[in-house]
Amino acid sequence: MPADRQFFSRTVLLLEPKTPAGTPPAIVDAMLALRRYDEVRAEMLALLRTDPEEPTVHRILGESYLRSGAPEKAKE
Repeated sequence: MPADRQFFSRTVLLLEPKTPAGTPPAIVDAMLALRRYDEVRAEMLALLRTDPEEPTVHRILGESYLRSGAPEKAKE
């Protein structure tokens, strides 16, 4: 995807309502679909620093580890 189109897509996704943890759900779904697991993990780990008990963030973090082939990390 060209950089300008990717920027526009990310901007549109950021405008939608946010989850309780503060991350727009569509952008997380899009990053998972694009196999951008490192980016998903970076976002979720940052959110865990502000809200370590948020179950949605833990679920998404685990899913990113599972999809990237690291099931042992997903269990943590």
